[in-house]
Amino acid sequence: MSSSYLTVESPPGIEDVTFDGEVFLAKPSDNTLHQSYSFFIKVSAYGGSTQFFGPAILNVGCFDGIVWYTDSENLVESVDLLVGDALEDVYVFVPPVPTIPYCVPYTNVVY
Repeated sequence: MSSSYLTVESPPGIEDVTFDGEVFLAKPSDNTLHQSYSFFIKVSAYGGSTQFFGPAILNVGCFDGIVWYTDSENLVESVDLLVGDALEDVYVFVPPVPTIPYCVPYTNVVY
């Protein structure tokens, strides 16, 4: 694994790659950081032949560029009231839906 296709070097933020018997696993050294890691895979064959593949991307967490939010299908965009109508429970905001299920909104601000 490398951060460059020209040389073999450890990509910053990626732990050593492990093999579980079927696939190679690349893990971030700190999984609390919301960021993207880019790296290349170097394949070597007996006889000295080598080739680089990539770049591969490992996205960790929820950050701009990998997750988007769309209106809930239950979103009501407007409510009509008559003069004198009760003002309690008039509008219930339904949070938006993330494209990645675990990236749920934790705050909502009305502007």
